[in-house]
Amino acid sequence: MHVTRFPENELGIAATQTLRSYGVDTNNIIFGEERMGLYFLENGSIHRPSRIIYDRFDSAFAHIKKGMIDWDSIMQEASWFHWSGITPAISQGAADVCYEAVVAARKNNVPVSGDINYRRNLWQYGKKVLDVMPSLIAHCDYIVGGEADFENCLDIKESNYEKACEQVRRKCRA
Repeated sequence: MHVTRFPENELGIAATQTLRSYGVDTNNIIFGEERMGLYFLENGSIHRPSRIIYDRFDSAFAHIKKGMIDWDSIMQEASWFHWSGITPAISQGAADVCYEAVVAARKNNVPVSGDINYRRNLWQYGKKVLDVMPSLIAHCDYIVGGEADFENCLDIKESNYEKACEQVRRKCRA
């Protein structure tokens, strides 16, 4: 099952149909008037690194708001909930909706995982990553992240991965 907000236009319909063609349940996709968010990858070569450009401002997903998704209903059918760290970086609304989802998952005994996936260029709406991510991560049973993610998202500075993971466990149990 994929839960998101797409534009109500040909791109949003095509994205939904593509997901559906791979057997993904798209019944919980909602639509809005805004545009599709974009992501550009410029491949690097020899001495020039690759570059990524995120163009998600004013996208349909950036305009998602609390209460638009019936998370309790979704979680009654779910066996697992997974979120990406890109979601709360898009907008305050996306961060709020992500928090609604993890709370509903907990309430309905649905395991939660998060790929905390810090992307500095996405945090443009006035909140800092440390204002948002710790409360989301605290609701997770499992997280995917590396030392840099732990430092950026939880202010854990550790050069040893195992020690960093132990600090994450302690912080999230608190």
